[in-house]
Amino acid sequence: RPSVEIKKKFAKIYEGRDTGKRLVRLAEYKELLERVAAFNERPIFLFVYAEDDIPSMDVARDYFATADFWLRRSYVRALTGDLTRFPIFYGGTLLGAQRLVELAKDIFGKPVTVPLDSLPTVHGVIIGPSGMGKSWTVASWLYQLSKYVDVVVIDPHGDYYKWAEKVGAEVVPIPHVLPRDLPEVLRRSMWFRRLIEGKYGRLDGASPEAVLTEEAAALGIRPEYQDFRLGNIVLDLTPLKKDTEAQAFWAVVMMIYLINKLLEEKVEQLKTIIVFDEARLLSQHVTARYSEVLLDMLRDLVFGGRKYGFAVWFIVQLETQLPWDIIRSASVQLFLGGARDYVLPLARTVELDNDDVAYLLSAITPREAALSGRPYAMGILRVKPRDHKYHVKIYLDPELK
Repeated sequence: RPSVEIKKKFAKIYEGRDTGKRLVRLAEYKELLERVAAFNERPIFLFVYAEDDIPSMDVARDYFATADFWLRRSYVRALTGDLTRFPIFYGGTLLGAQRLVELAKDIFGKPVTVPLDSLPTVHGVIIGPSGMGKSWTVASWLYQLSKYVDVVVIDPHGDYYKWAEKVGAEVVPIPHVLPRDLPEVLRRSMWFRRLIEGKYGRLDGASPEAVLTEEAAALGIRPEYQDFRLGNIVLDLTPLKKDTEAQAFWAVVMMIYLINKLLEEKVEQLKTIIVFDEARLLSQHVTARYSEVLLDMLRDLVFGGRKYGFAVWFIVQLETQLPWDIIRSASVQLFLGGARDYVLPLARTVELDNDDVAYLLSAITPREAALSGRPYAMGILRVKPRDHKYHVKIYLDPELK
């Protein structure tokens, strides 16, 4: 707006000496003030933008505003960091279109939201010991996320059947059923060629069809190829649960397929999240012959996912089961609570402070929490780019367990 218009509007609202009129004006922002009261939020600093700088404008000259509205409270945590147009002048709209997903509640009971369109790399890491609600938490999150994006889950243990049923996702048993265009996509992928070279030592000119048929035949399975549409999908690896290396091979084959398909779409806004549960399958202890190839692929493809509209979220029990550079570059990091022998090594690796450690050690299991009401998981949630850190409770959907 023209600077003169901004000055005039500002003077009319806040520089007048009629307290009654100022209170009437504030009453127009009833919704904003109710939010201030409900969540204890205060704007900390205000810049007024116009066609040129207006350095003479001082919002603190109105004592009512200074004392009751803009006063910084030492006990209030920093605001979310989203850049907003201030409600009094612009109606409270965000500068960009934001898809905010509520993932948890902080220790004050305030919603903790993640702006899907503002995360630098979008991919995430969830680390937690068995029994503390890891898969239940992820399923509850995916129920919220699937309202905004497509979700593809690589599921080694059948933990996401109920989520699939609730959101209408397709469950595909791998490798009994494979995408019809899987061989063609793999034929174009250098990562599949490197995978086979790493697994067998040499390619021998074998076609992707021959490799897939041989791998499935070793398990007593004859694959059926069907049309495959990206959307909400569970890639079910439970038919292979007795063979960890086979699970790892087929999980990575499907990862290569999914990522190459998504790279072809070239969508900049986040459209798809790939959830890799039990990402320990990438560990060198499981896939010693070709783990280096797999991790190189993930570093190259996952880190560039922000440019192509997809993200990968890794779910593991221990921080040692993923490379540190994948953990530290995740924009969404969740560390669930547990016993000391889990919490203390985790805290040293991911640089948690003493308060964080105390909170994680105080965590109870979701089943214990359910005895007094709704089940929840307890953990530390970090969100980039500003590295906001929250002590959270994640309320779990009982229908997803």
